[in-house]
Amino acid sequence: MVGNYITDALRGMNINRFSPAVQNGIRLHRKIDAFTDSHPLFWESKRKFSGEFDKFSGILVDIYYDHILARYFERFSEIPLEQYARQQYEVLRKYYPIFPDHAQRFFDYMTSRNILFEYSKLDGIELVLTHLSKRLERHGCSLQDSVPLFRENMEQIEKEFFAFFDELHAYSRDQAELLLK
Repeated sequence: MVGNYITDALRGMNINRFSPAVQNGIRLHRKIDAFTDSHPLFWESKRKFSGEFDKFSGILVDIYYDHILARYFERFSEIPLEQYARQQYEVLRKYYPIFPDHAQRFFDYMTSRNILFEYSKLDGIELVLTHLSKRLERHGCSLQDSVPLFRENMEQIEKEFFAFFDELHAYSRDQAELLLK
């Protein structure tokens, strides 16, 4: 879980300084990213944001897929989302000292706003997109303006997500088993 969390903050960084378990989490996250980025259903969802949001369509679909996962969390877990989020924060907090600076800042933001839970609400997603747009200010984009487009295409994007997620789940399980060998 820790490796999965810190992966995006490690671009180009040597992962050998981390424990083997954290390294495996990083490797799994990277495999999942590659699987996702090349999947036809993910690309189909991205097409809905072409045009004004084309450059950021992958980021948007990633966030909207997270929203759908959080919204329908009870389909995938016996633990309610709010309880799951608290458990994740507890585990991650123990490893805070090994997080890269960016991961520490995001952890503080994530826990102070309970982002894992807020992802289940569309206004929570809109807030995340607003904050992300501020970080990407030099690109002149307002990612939160994609929300109406998401609403317009929500039913189809949900169908794409559920079909994709079944495949992703099987792929992730297989890749995790391979990493543990």
